[in-house]
Amino acid sequence: MRKTIFGKIVAVISILALISGCRNSSSAGGKNPDSNASEGVVDMTLVTKIAGEYVPPEATQDNSEKLPVTGTRYYVSHSQGSDDNDGLSPETPWRTLRKVSSYAFQPGDGIFLKCGDVWEGDYVDLTVGGTREKPIYFSSYGTGTRPWIRTSRRISNDIFPEKFDKRLSVGIQLTSVSGWYIRDLIITDCQLGISVNNAHNKPMKGGLTIEYCDIRDITAQQKWTPVAYGDNWDGYPYYACGISIWGAKSEPDSALAHMSMENALEHLKITNCTIADCDTGAHIRGVTGSLLFADCVIDNPHMEGVCLETHSYPTSAPGVIDNIKILGASVQRGMWWGTTAMQFNICKNIICRNSEFAYTGNGHENMDMTGGDFEGLDENITLENCYIHDNGGSGWLIMTNPSWGFTGGKPVDHVNLRILNCRFENNGLASGAAAFLRHANNQYVNGMIVGNTILKVSEDQPLNDIYENQVCADAGISGLTESFPLNYEVRDNVIGVYEAPKKSLAADEVIRWDFDNGYDVTSWQAWTGVVSFCITGQYMHGTLNGEASEATVQSPTKLGISAGAVKRFEVKLKNKTDASTFKVYIKNNEKDDFTEEKSFSFTINQHTKSFETYSVDVSDLDFMQQDIYQIRLMPCVEAKDGYFQIDSLRLLK
Repeated sequence: MRKTIFGKIVAVISILALISGCRNSSSAGGKNPDSNASEGVVDMTLVTKIAGEYVPPEATQDNSEKLPVTGTRYYVSHSQGSDDNDGLSPETPWRTLRKVSSYAFQPGDGIFLKCGDVWEGDYVDLTVGGTREKPIYFSSYGTGTRPWIRTSRRISNDIFPEKFDKRLSVGIQLTSVSGWYIRDLIITDCQLGISVNNAHNKPMKGGLTIEYCDIRDITAQQKWTPVAYGDNWDGYPYYACGISIWGAKSEPDSALAHMSMENALEHLKITNCTIADCDTGAHIRGVTGSLLFADCVIDNPHMEGVCLETHSYPTSAPGVIDNIKILGASVQRGMWWGTTAMQFNICKNIICRNSEFAYTGNGHENMDMTGGDFEGLDENITLENCYIHDNGGSGWLIMTNPSWGFTGGKPVDHVNLRILNCRFENNGLASGAAAFLRHANNQYVNGMIVGNTILKVSEDQPLNDIYENQVCADAGISGLTESFPLNYEVRDNVIGVYEAPKKSLAADEVIRWDFDNGYDVTSWQAWTGVVSFCITGQYMHGTLNGEASEATVQSPTKLGISAGAVKRFEVKLKNKTDASTFKVYIKNNEKDDFTEEKSFSFTINQHTKSFETYSVDVSDLDFMQQDIYQIRLMPCVEAKDGYFQIDSLRLLK
């Protein structure tokens, strides 16, 4: 199985090697053998952090010199500026983003934030716009780490209801304006990353371009308090997005397949962005004219990956989605009505190609958990040359929402949906899920299913799931079935069974877990204090249960690791909690117990923004030099809220 790991695309830091002789006592009561501490408490060696710590990306160029500004250039530096300056040069920059928000820029102007600076608790609220021919540029100057907007202040935003006082933390907000070009910024730790909110229902013909932005940790949750799976606080955290665009109404009237787009955002381009650990990666409503969404990674969206809703493009120039990766959608939380990585809803004339949708689902047997979704009232949508794999539910969902009305006595339905030359591999990992399509309420839908490779989890896994479709039912096709839905042109598809590649150990490995075995419950399991636990095919995930009990997970039994084989313990971890300690317990045989005397712990970083690798020298621990029967982990000692993800675990020679 190909394993796509977000950490591989993030720059890693140099090895932070510690002097090999350094030692530190375990929080479980570690002891120096030469000390007078009580007998039976063990010593351990200080952890070495190998690599993987989040390194804020650098600007790709000095944008104050490279971007084609035709108006005035303005400079902003939190470290060197003052709002009393004129802002017209790097030597006289403004200081705050609030100053930017208050200024009446003109089409063709450029606003440039200093590389290496961080704006904490500040915000950008843009209420003037440019044009498509002369956008206003908002980017960086100098070289080095991209400007960072972090933990912004709460500002007005109409997409949240009165119970939230219509105020939330936004990195960059455009209020009923367009004509902006945003590039080379970092936005983290707020409730909306980049937000377009057409609160005044104005025409927005100037377009929007977002390029080379790194957007992370965008959530509406005040803390990671776990609740019943799919409890979405009335659905509103669904709108806490890395990129949120509300350009037009989304829900159709009773007999309309596509809404009026007169005040939609015209022309949208999003390229070369990374969006990670957000409630939703991107929720984009109401765009027309043109669309290019390309070369982006959306990693670990807690609820949904990308939703395109109320989009319409010309037949001669369809919207394009090209080379995007959406990985691990809804592992953290999910939604009670179903989850997916890539959703098309009320969309017309779009091509989605060369993209990867994988690891959707969070271990619950909930609805959908699909790689993607044609969700009601879509027309002329093509999915081509895409890789859809290792999802909890079926590879793709095609659904018409019957509550959206009827025309001529028939449900408003999809038209001309095409799935061409895609690879569907190892989908439907949750019990009872079909390998290829989940097909719901689609009486009159039509299109093409041509040239695809579909590799099932097992020989007896059904290919399709067809339900609430009277036309198919009358033809004797319903439920879990090998038959394709009616009304499609179906040809040249290859059906087979997925075979996982055999795993080989490196020369220095005694045993390794990559957590790429999907929903294999014979592998590691939650023991205490963990909800939303699963092994997704990308990593092991566990959300803490919000109580005082320590969160623990444990390995299979009978590991069969021989005495003296293990010298180092290594884990690659993303810690989204306030814990600063990771603890490991060992059983040496079946009759053994997990005890403090056979444990060790080490320090980890809190609230990390990427996976970090920790390596511990365990060669001096007697119980690690005996046979090892089973391992128990306590990844987040003393934490109650949040989640952890383990990408890999290795015992080394």
